[in-house]
Amino acid sequence: MTPPTAPKPLVDVLEKLPYPLLSRAEVHHDLSFERASLNLFSVDHADVAALQTFVPDEDWTARDARMRAHFRVRPRRWVKITPGDDASLSEYYQLVEGGTAAIRLFLHAHGAAEGSHVTDAAFGRLTGRSDVDWGLVVKHDASGSHPRVSVRLPTTLVADVLASLRDVGYLGDDHADALRHTLYSLDPADAVYLSVDPTRPEAVGIDVPTPEPEALRDVCGSAADWLTGEAIHFLKFRFDQGPDAAPTFTVYRPAGDTLPKTDHGRYVDRVRAYYDATTPIIERTFGGTYQAALLGVDPEAEYEATASTLRLGERMRLDDAPRHLLDVGCGLGGPAIDLAREYPNLQITGVNVSDVQVARARERIAEAGLEDRIHVVQADFHDLPFPDGTFDGAYAFEALSYASDLHHVARELARVLRPEAWLYAKEIVRAAGPLDARQREQLAEHDHTYAMRTPTLPAHLRALEAAGFDDLNFATLDDEVRTEPYQRRMFDVPSSDAAGLFAGFKPPLSAFGRMHHHAHDALPLSCVEVRAKRPIASPPPASPPSHSKDWSAT
Repeated sequence: MTPPTAPKPLVDVLEKLPYPLLSRAEVHHDLSFERASLNLFSVDHADVAALQTFVPDEDWTARDARMRAHFRVRPRRWVKITPGDDASLSEYYQLVEGGTAAIRLFLHAHGAAEGSHVTDAAFGRLTGRSDVDWGLVVKHDASGSHPRVSVRLPTTLVADVLASLRDVGYLGDDHADALRHTLYSLDPADAVYLSVDPTRPEAVGIDVPTPEPEALRDVCGSAADWLTGEAIHFLKFRFDQGPDAAPTFTVYRPAGDTLPKTDHGRYVDRVRAYYDATTPIIERTFGGTYQAALLGVDPEAEYEATASTLRLGERMRLDDAPRHLLDVGCGLGGPAIDLAREYPNLQITGVNVSDVQVARARERIAEAGLEDRIHVVQADFHDLPFPDGTFDGAYAFEALSYASDLHHVARELARVLRPEAWLYAKEIVRAAGPLDARQREQLAEHDHTYAMRTPTLPAHLRALEAAGFDDLNFATLDDEVRTEPYQRRMFDVPSSDAAGLFAGFKPPLSAFGRMHHHAHDALPLSCVEVRAKRPIASPPPASPPSHSKDWSAT
């Protein structure tokens, strides 16, 4: 089914968003995509001014300041706008510590104190629970302003909350039954979100994180067919027309995924925008090598990637023989500099899609005195600007997750490598088997944050085989790599020794961490290495041949 086109007012706003806002933004729309709103998030002061330019209400900043003065809320700014409807604006706040006392104060401050009996009944038993998060929402539209209360709670408690709302007359029996039946038809994860507009009877909504595709189709019908394969953060359902009518569904998706799809070009632009925007912070945080998984390093040590790169050189079986290597996705040139210093007969050509990174890589290479042996070219590795058979070998270090088409990249690598030249990749891959809801949610958040499309190991192997590579070998590196030095750079910790000073609570986030940190506990990622050889025969033509091996069980 052909996906419907995003509404033009939405596209107009998305195309103006700076990358830090776009990377975190979320579009929510009905199943027909006829009306869409946009959640915008700001996580540090640098983004607040940019966010404010897209909020169609000059009084928002003052209201936001008053809310933060009276309630203990988390620093993130979160608003929902509806492009094309300047009267529509929602302001969201997550309480540091929730409970019915804070909700009563919130309702009183917004002229809705009469709704306290509803929220007391619904949420009173949830106060003090560590597995419940509390949110306050102020919704503005043409009819005025309306408060809403939202909680993230264990799915097992939803039935009790709905029963309490029924007992105080806020929900009818049929409405509570319809909400409960729809929720369990979606095969929800361990926790869901439930919201109540306490002054509007029967205004209850439930958000289910990352619904299973089959459950989505079963509940929503054929209207959701076009969403198959899309990254869905949440599915919200309400019974706005009463329990005897069909539910109203709203889908929450990464904003970048809803842009019109000249897909490859749009995705490459997204990767370029990510690195153009974040390179100054990346370089300040990590220096010339930006990798999450370092090989053979002390997990308690500071982040320093040279030793890891040299170990990778050994695994590539480099020696003193003269070679011309291709660095696929060379970043700021740190690995190329380390390898060129260790192996004086190497010539290295790096490719990078980001103009900002290319400029800085060239400056760093010149500072190292290696501009005669290392050259960096601004290019998309899907379309390498080199003649056939140029290189003696190629390597990629955590770069191929930025491929929009692994088959195309593999064919290009086969084309520019000489016969019997080798390819080595150290890559982050996602689990190949079925993922549960939490894993899907966290993977989508990870890929969106880093502008990645993390593939599976079988996807890598299928692409290389189809491109004509042989002697394929692969192995997991999970027992040999460490991510702790990378993770510590998410926080403003002066040294690894100082981390002990923060026992019991987290230190403040660094500038890099404010853009990238998530408290993931089920991220289905692994680090692997893949080796392959370009055969003597010519690489295959543009369309990949069918392959005989089944890598799906790998």
